[in-house]
Amino acid sequence: MNKAILSKTTILYAEDETDVREFTGRTLSSITKKVYLAKDGQEGLDLYKQHDDIDLIITDINMPRMNGLEMCTAIKMLNKDIPIVVTSAYNDPDFLKQAIDIGVCEYSLKPIDLYLLLDAVVKSVEPVFLKKELSIVQDNLQEKIIESNKNISTILDAQNNLVLIVNKNEILHSNKKFLDYFNIKTTKEFKNKYNDLLSIFGKDEDYFCQESLRKEENWIDYILAKKEIEVLVKIKDYNNNENIFILAIEEYDSKNSQFIISFQKLNPKKKKTNLLEHQRNFDSLTNLYNKNRFLELFAKELRRDIRYKNELTLLMLSLDDFNHIIENTKRIYVNTLFLALSGILVKSLREHDILARYDDNKFLILLPQTNINGAIVVAEKIRAEIEELSIEGLNTKVTASFGLSFYEKNDDIFSFLNKVTNALKRAQEKGENRVEVY
Repeated sequence: MNKAILSKTTILYAEDETDVREFTGRTLSSITKKVYLAKDGQEGLDLYKQHDDIDLIITDINMPRMNGLEMCTAIKMLNKDIPIVVTSAYNDPDFLKQAIDIGVCEYSLKPIDLYLLLDAVVKSVEPVFLKKELSIVQDNLQEKIIESNKNISTILDAQNNLVLIVNKNEILHSNKKFLDYFNIKTTKEFKNKYNDLLSIFGKDEDYFCQESLRKEENWIDYILAKKEIEVLVKIKDYNNNENIFILAIEEYDSKNSQFIISFQKLNPKKKKTNLLEHQRNFDSLTNLYNKNRFLELFAKELRRDIRYKNELTLLMLSLDDFNHIIENTKRIYVNTLFLALSGILVKSLREHDILARYDDNKFLILLPQTNINGAIVVAEKIRAEIEELSIEGLNTKVTASFGLSFYEKNDDIFSFLNKVTNALKRAQEKGENRVEVY
């Protein structure tokens, strides 16, 4: 982790939960230059307009007055290059699409792991500082070309990652870490040993490599045009050990079509932590939240909606005649059914709705800021789509029953769940393929 960069970084941190904001804010303040704290998106936007020294935004998504994505959209209109790191309990495809469209650099699932958050901050802000330092050098390039080249090398060598400056055809500068990785002394030696930079990327369909490109397509243009948050490559070192890197490209000199390329080695701790976190929180088949994670998020959302006096509705659905389906269908087709069902559910929800596979045949959807009439519309829409499902190998019509309940004063998680369970049971007793409200 590049502590030197952290010590130069000023952060705007927006989070509506007081305890999370204060704890994380204190930690960030102890290792960064300065931290501005905001309790919602509107306050965050106002702070950004008041302070021109902010280098990076860290924000939650679901906040009162103005949410995190709305705040980031407004800030991006003021500064399109500001790096953004999002922390959220939600993992919804619609949210991810919005985040990518806005230009979010990093996304970290709550609860916050401070080590991973700081890693995301460094990764997001490092290209900005590197570009800034190199631009200062470049201002004097024509007057002091030799000294400028020396300064460029000094700046590149100070980076923790493998870093290059390239145009679309060749490497112009490389740092020592890049040369050491291949056990060579100079950029010229690299050019003699390898056909081009693209040739060092290992061939693998799960990673970016030469086979990812169409004929005559320039790979730098390809990466710049893609809006994925991370592009991964495999590169072998001089001992033939293969490592995975996060590839990042930043425009350096638009006039001369020059770019900064950095390769950040994928942190084993981050990789392992992400895997364990995923296994703890997600259903292995559908990739939806599991029961434990849902209950954690449910408790948080219930506190939030009580605090802000928002309406909150809970929906539970279950496939009808599930025992008959299990007994008469191969498991592979049952799995296909669940994947199709989860696809319908994900497509039907908003970014702040919370969806989980509660057990083998029950799914729960928490609908914040939604009254019972709105929830009925959602449930009926999903019910009709399930009724249209056609799964190969499944010789029976697929339908589902739905139970709905809404928050009432003094409800807790268990009373809320009990109400929705009873509503679902009533729907099944009344003939299935229907929606019932507690």
